[in-house]
Amino acid sequence: MSYFVNKILKEFQYGKTLFGSEPEFAKLQGKKFEEDLPEENKILGDINRFISAPRGHSAIENKNLSNDFSALKSIVNKVPELLKPDSEHYYYRGISIPLNVLKRSYNMSFKTEEEFRKQFNIYSIEGNDCYIYKRKVNLKSKKAVSSWTTSYAVATVFSLDYVHVSIVVAVKPDDSFLFNTNFTNTISSYSGGPKEYEIVSNKKEFTNCLLIITKEGFEEILNNEF
Repeated sequence: MSYFVNKILKEFQYGKTLFGSEPEFAKLQGKKFEEDLPEENKILGDINRFISAPRGHSAIENKNLSNDFSALKSIVNKVPELLKPDSEHYYYRGISIPLNVLKRSYNMSFKTEEEFRKQFNIYSIEGNDCYIYKRKVNLKSKKAVSSWTTSYAVATVFSLDYVHVSIVVAVKPDDSFLFNTNFTNTISSYSGGPKEYEIVSNKKEFTNCLLIITKEGFEEILNNEF
């Protein structure tokens, strides 16, 4: 992959365009159309397949994008319009877990409804009422790269599960994340998908995360447990 990095860095000395064969991507950079290098075509294909995949990513899609991360990170500040996340707030990941795992993994008390409620602060994110666990939590990724979003509302959609508990984990931005959401939303639009404001990280473990339960999910726990 070092060959790709060197080629791209050399290109930028002459004002060339990353993924410039796609007019929309050139436009996002304020540059002109340009034929891509074979290495660019390969990596753009990996990104397209990952971002455009329906809910859940295959092992090969995950591995291929993971292999591209070092090359992309080496030029992130040269192409912020495509590669640098555009939010300085929290990044969100919607997940669903069995209730017994929620109890065991995060040391939540379910002795009484009052004790359970006291463990959370009521908050509003993007106009949506929710409950934030007072203790910070850690989250381990089982895959080489994981998909996140800058939109809390989108994360709640991906957390929906009618069997398990739906939660949203929020983390502060760091340099493990890639992609500007204008770039990923453009890719999604090509396959007819909605805007998901997707960003991707290759971090294995996230610490000091917020654990958020939607108002509906919180009320469901209360109804089922107390």
